[in-house]
Amino acid sequence: TLDNGVVYIAYASNADNGPYHGWVLGFSEQSDQLVAAFCTTPNGGEGGIWQGGGQLVTDSAGDLYFMTGNGTFDTTLNGQGFPIGGDYGMSMVKLAVDPISTATNPNINGWGLRVADYFTAFNQNALNNRDYDLGSGGLTLLPASVGSGAHLNLLVGTGKEGRIYLVDANNMGKFNPNGDNVVQEIVDGINGSFDTPAYFNGEIYYVGSYGDVAKTFSISNGVMSSVPTSESAVQYQYPGATTTLSSNNGTNAVVWDADSTTQTLYAYCAGN
Repeated sequence: TLDNGVVYIAYASNADNGPYHGWVLGFSEQSDQLVAAFCTTPNGGEGGIWQGGGQLVTDSAGDLYFMTGNGTFDTTLNGQGFPIGGDYGMSMVKLAVDPISTATNPNINGWGLRVADYFTAFNQNALNNRDYDLGSGGLTLLPASVGSGAHLNLLVGTGKEGRIYLVDANNMGKFNPNGDNVVQEIVDGINGSFDTPAYFNGEIYYVGSYGDVAKTFSISNGVMSSVPTSESAVQYQYPGATTTLSSNNGTNAVVWDADSTTQTLYAYCAGN
């Protein structure tokens, strides 16, 4: 991901072989020099940034967003609600540029970047024990036009559990073991995500894995439909598909989904 002259690259591991950590490295676009290094689990392990190959998301302020997979999460929080060990396995994470830290004077996670906010599922330990990575799929930052006055900037993402999380990018909710402090959750929204959701014209597009179908969920005023507004007849096997849309200046939109199992490319009417 290129942002403000820096190329950010996210890492997990080769074939999930340990030991490893999740990393975000930033390189100068002009000089190729390393200008930032962020570790997701500096006092733990794993926390890979998988996202089904999805990229880091950026907003207009230059902040970065991503989700991590299985790994250490510190349930002991400091006074600001952040993990005391700086470990963010099974989390959505928001990073901001940190000009104060350096390679010789790092913050708890590295240098050049710092955690500005995060969200971790209340059942992260149970998900971790079942290998239900939160970050098996990627994040999408939705346009402000579908937000509400209370929650203008929204993120949507899903993991292996299939629970769709709608999160306020300005107040992500951090960690609460008694329940998630997010805008909305749709339990069993899809059958596991290895894709990045797409957005077009008030609809969020998903293709779940493990025999799921392509689905749309409507969104307006900061609320998603709790059930799909449209579904495909075709079922997709692992790993599902990441939807791409094309249109003619916003009209005659076509949804494109590739089924890697059958090596078939499908084109759907975006509205149905």
